[in-house]
Amino acid sequence: GATVHSPLTPPPGADFLLAFELLEGLRALPQLRPGGAAIVNRQRIIPSSVTYGTAVYPEDVEVRMQAQCPEAIIVDALAIASETGDARAVNSVMMGVLAARASLPIACWEDAIRQTVKPRFVELNLAAFHRGIALAPAGVRS
Repeated sequence: GATVHSPLTPPPGADFLLAFELLEGLRALPQLRPGGAAIVNRQRIIPSSVTYGTAVYPEDVEVRMQAQCPEAIIVDALAIASETGDARAVNSVMMGVLAARASLPIACWEDAIRQTVKPRFVELNLAAFHRGIALAPAGVRS
């Protein structure tokens, strides 16, 4: 396997950006290559700097993100995960949206869930994953 010497994204940038919080997604957009796919959870996690009053969480994060990356897919993964039975399945929802954009067969993603998730949570995570797939814009999946 390849040795990773740095967590930095080399030019021309990442093919995919998967962000679990809005502001972090906005901050990471410059690492996305032109034409790359940004998939961002709508959740807002207020940083301590905002809590302590030394910074402000921008109200227009989604607008700024769409201006920089018009094709960004912004999803309310927390609400969808909660609807499937467990808010902790946010990652599976987000992974479903990513799977709809990626070229790896859906069965491979499902196998990975079955192999890594505790057996009692597999069906819930598969349901959350498939809800994520359904969120991808029509015509995205090849």
